[in-house]
Amino acid sequence: MHGNYIVYARDSGGNEATQIYRMDLDTRQSILLSLPDERSSAQWTRKGDRLLISAVPLDKTAHAGKRDNIVTTLSLVDPLKPRAKPGWPTCPAVAGRLPF
Repeated sequence: MHGNYIVYARDSGGNEATQIYRMDLDTRQSILLSLPDERSSAQWTRKGDRLLISAVPLDKTAHAGKRDNIVTTLSLVDPLKPRAKPGWPTCPAVAGRLPF
């Protein structure tokens, strides 16, 4: 919780296609922060101002739940500006860790 909003994860009807949302506490309106065609999870950055969203595509053509290539997408998202271009910031890694 960040004071004016909460961030939560939800799937629909037990489909395990988890999506990440931000709910404005004043209006009770929720905004989708992740992409609707991906299964997502999120973790706050150390600074607490952005979310690192990890997502894998929902592959409805996979046979027996298997696919040859599974690609995980990482996006850094400001919950207050969810439509800003997602992706990694331009910053150097320090000792194998990103400095945020």
